[in-house]
Amino acid sequence: MKKPLVIIDTNVFISGLIVPSGHPYKIIQLWQKSRIELALSDELLNEIINVLNRKKIKTRYHLTNTSVHKLIELLQQRGKKIVLKSNELRVRDPKDQFLLDLALSAKADFLISGDRDLLVLASEPSLKKLRIISPKAFLETVASEGELI
Repeated sequence: MKKPLVIIDTNVFISGLIVPSGHPYKIIQLWQKSRIELALSDELLNEIINVLNRKKIKTRYHLTNTSVHKLIELLQQRGKKIVLKSNELRVRDPKDQFLLDLALSAKADFLISGDRDLLVLASEPSLKKLRIISPKAFLETVASEGELI
């Protein structure tokens, strides 16, 4: 069975790393166990790096420079690097546009996000096979389709 190719929004990714429970955490576990393939762009990687390096995040979740560096290395090694191509479909929040562009450029199966500006596009016919979906819905979908679990 082919591993689903996914884009994980920064907020879901960070939540899954720093809170060892819940739906985002389970998604990160699937990635760490190589049950899903993660697509990355420079824009997404830079956003993750910027959030992880925020003093408030490092202090609150006891992240060291070493642990952040190791995670970034892991992302660079195991993430599928994608060069963005812009598309005609627009996201309500321009700051989220790169995530949709990444998902479409990668021909991803899923864009996993809790962001309403992205989730509102879920029923857009031009997305073809791409499913924009919440972390909970993603886990329910892969469980019901017998994938991964």
